Amino acid sequence: MSEQTTGANPALRIWRPIKRAFTGPETDTDGTVLRWWQRTWPFLLLCFLAFKLLWAVAGMVTIPAFEFIRHVIVSDPQAVQKVIMELNQHITNYNPYTMWFKWDAHRYVVLAETSYTQRLSAEDLRVLHDGIASGGRFPLSPLVLRFAWAPLFPLLGKVVGYLVGSASVGLFLVANAAFFGCIYYGYKLFEHHFGTKLEARRGVWLLMMLPASFLLQAATTEGLFLCLSLATFYYIQTGKWGKAAVAALLVGLTRTTGPVMALAIVLLLLQNQHWRFWTKQAWAYAVKAIPAILAAPLGYAMFTVYCWYMSRGDWGIYAEVQHAEWDVVPTNPLVTMWQQIADGVYTPRDVKLIIVLVTLAVLVVCLFAKVPWAYVVYGGVLIMGSMSIGEPWADSILRYLSFIFAPAMLGVVVLRRKPWLESGIVAFAMMFQTVLFVTWAVAWVQWII
Repeated sequence: MSEQTTGANPALRIWRPIKRAFTGPETDTDGTVLRWWQRTWPFLLLCFLAFKLLWAVAGMVTIPAFEFIRHVIVSDPQAVQKVIMELNQHITNYNPYTMWFKWDAHRYVVLAETSYTQRLSAEDLRVLHDGIASGGRFPLSPLVLRFAWAPLFPLLGKVVGYLVGSASVGLFLVANAAFFGCIYYGYKLFEHHFGTKLEARRGVWLLMMLPASFLLQAATTEGLFLCLSLATFYYIQTGKWGKAAVAALLVGLTRTTGPVMALAIVLLLLQNQHWRFWTKQAWAYAVKAIPAILAAPLGYAMFTVYCWYMSRGDWGIYAEVQHAEWDVVPTNPLVTMWQQIADGVYTPRDVKLIIVLVTLAVLVVCLFAKVPWAYVVYGGVLIMGSMSIGEPWADSILRYLSFIFAPAMLGVVVLRRKPWLESGIVAFAMMFQTVLFVTWAVAWVQWII
């Protein structure tokens, strides 16, 4: 086919770059010719599909098995046949789609079906304030629950859901796109940091093997938040300031902890300039990054103004809803940790605290392994922020560990020096992640909410 004919065919203009990405030759930085599965796009897709399949199979085995145990526990022990019949009636509800809708995912479905343009009525506000004044937790309407979560994820689910005809399907598609985005931007960031495609591939595998990484596929904000965070860091590192600002703005609209990105960007810029903030080059560098630095706090401010307007002038509506629905009270995270340690009674909450403390210790080790300070502080602040909500801290703290990606970089550094450790690290990581997956998938144990 002639070039003139090819140029006149829009379909071929789109298809040929895609074909080259999957079939064309690709080399690593040292000149090594990569095999087909080592090439960037085949690897990314294989990684995505592998972990989708892994947890789909694990869920299809785990959930029905433990559901049977639950029915035996709560039913008459003599009526085993009856239990089996009841189980068979609803076992079809567990599939690779519905298994990702647990806890907050159901609320996001409701929010995706709720109007974001309807202001609260005076009656809604009266019910909310009377409930708060009476003390204790009480159910809230979807219009009020809008103020409990940053809006980007449910709004994306609403838009995609409108196109496909279902809010839950829309959220599922957004969550999976974000999961692939985590793989893609993780790969690009690791490749930029370590300089080779080999270590980028290794970094992505380790990222997907971190204890809570399976939650990046759930119909909640974890995958979207990490995807946008990795995108922000990658664009900052490559000097794409406009894209970095957009990604950071979206971070601030995804979770209310998003403003931590501003601190992380400042640290990244300072470390890239070898902490010499007084030089002209550093200031010129910083000026270019100002929009990205301000973007995440701006996203959070936009959400705050939205809450104020929709609640008819209540600046504290977010905190009020958090307290009414989950009994959230701002608390010093160090005090929370100390109280948990000092109570003298070993409970499941202590197990979660141990996991948190080990994660914080790993983040400290990351600093000595020359993982950028920004990635370590980003993870540490998110953990401490999750510990600062008072009594409910233990409900979802393990879920929030899915944001932490610095340990994957630490793993790449360790395996660069001691490659013989790879099998052991992979085996332990997958074993631990599988245990956490089971405790999350089997929702009735209420271990990860």
